[in-house]
This record gives sequence, structure tokens and C-alpha cells, in this order.
Amino acid sequence: MQPIPVQLKADILADPYYKTCARKVVFDDHECQGRITFEHVIIFAGRQLNRKFAIIPLCEFAHSVGQFQNVGILDKEINLYIAINRATDEELKKISGAVDYQRLKKYLNKKYKEAIERAKIRTTQQNKAMHVYFTMVAEALNDAGLTVEEVIKHYRIELHWTDIMVKELIWKTAQRSMLKKESTTELRKQKEIDLIWEVVNRFLAKLKVESIAFPSIEEIMSKQRLLS
Repeated sequence: MQPIPVQLKADILADPYYKTCARKVVFDDHECQGRITFEHVIIFAGRQLNRKFAIIPLCEFAHSVGQFQNVGILDKEINLYIAINRATDEELKKISGAVDYQRLKKYLNKKYKEAIERAKIRTTQQNKAMHVYFTMVAEALNDAGLTVEEVIKHYRIELHWTDIMVKELIWKTAQRSMLKKESTTELRKQKEIDLIWEVVNRFLAKLKVESIAFPSIEEIMSKQRLLS
């Protein structure tokens, strides 16, 4: 491994960008594990390129180092996408030779950037779907004559259910217990949402509340069109 020059390393350590995993920030495709490490992404003239844009921060899991060697999720192409998008056109031009990095940047942007934008839209719609679901559960609990006190036994006063109460008292209780995650925005796409929905649905069935299907993205978008 090419050592990072002292001055460059001091600059990196002082930069807030290097405090978090770059892959997590850009792709949000994993839960970070282990400490933050630095990866030299680009090889130039047969050696690792010691330029700031070419060195990115990764958690040990994303870097497949330390305890995650051979079991991590290291992806050199994803790391290259992150690195070359940090470089200026002039910086890429200087290191282009056998590899045309400006052309490679265009290729990787087409391959990954559109997928990232689609993922952002999908996540937004999933969050909207969760809140529609919370509202539907609240209405079903109220229609069944079930107060918050009857469902959450430690409550001392009787309240009517709202979407926020469903989120905080039912959904998040399952979420924290199963996935150790506090915010609904931390859920990894539909798989984890479906997992929690199944547990919540079984819980509601015990209270004799009919099964409530989780709203599809198409249903949310259709409802938005009707309201617009």
C-alpha cells in the first residue's frame, strides 16, 4: 500500500468529508460497521495515486478490511465512481492515458447516477407510503373502539389514535426491536419495510383489527394526482 504523504494526510484528517463512509453517503446501500478507513482508488503510473480526490473514506465493512476482510462489500467500480466525481476535469485530464478518465466518468455517471436518483425518488415515495399506512391503522384502531390505553397498557389516559402515534408507539417499537434503527429514514428500501409491516400486521390481527395492506408507490402517486 502506498503511504499517504504527511501533509496530505494532515489535510485529510482535518477535512470533515473523511469522517464518514463515502459509499454510505452516496449510495446508502449498507449499514456502516467498523472504523473509517481510507482507500486509494486510482492507480497511476503503476502506483496508487496520492491525490486527495483519489482517496476516499470507507467504513471497514465497505472496504472489506479488518474483521470484514473477505466478507465485506468492497466494490472497486463504485469507489471509482465516487472518486472521479470528486475530481475536476483538469485533474482527470492529467491522469488520463491508457485509461481515459473523463470518458470513464461519463460512463459511470450513466451507470450509477441515474440509479441513485431513482433510489432517492423511491425512498421518498416509501416514506409517504408509511405515513399513509400509519393513518389507515389509526383509523382502523379507532373504528374498532380501541383506545391507545387499551393497546399500550402503560398509558394512564385514553387517547384516540393518530398516524404519529401509530408510527411512534407501534411501528417504531417493532423497528427498534428488530433492526435496532431509530428513524424510519434508516430503513433499507422495501425489504425492511415489509419485514416490519408483517410483524405489525400480526400484532393488529391479535387485536381483531383486519389486515391493512401496505400502500404501493402507484397508489400514493395516484392519490397525489387526485389531490393536485
